[in-house]
Amino acid sequence: IKWFSTVFSERIKIELLVMKLLFQSDKMEKKRDELLRKIGQRVYELKGNSERHVLKDRFIAEALKEIEQINSELESTKKKASEISGSL
Repeated sequence: IKWFSTVFSERIKIELLVMKLLFQSDKMEKKRDELLRKIGQRVYELKGNSERHVLKDRFIAEALKEIEQINSELESTKKKASEISGSL
């Protein structure tokens, strides 16, 4: 019974860790979606201004950089969750 309780406890810890990683990835995806929405709004605001190059807009450039960072973190987080759940 002691062996079973130890295994069960470890399993619960691993499951909670996977759930935490998936929750973090969900939060990152929502943040990325919000940034994409804001970029779309900014592009719409700039559409009448033919002198501005959209990708050189400071807000858009910063948001794109942040999205790339989020995508990298998302990939890493999902890979960790996959590795952990694969070890079960």
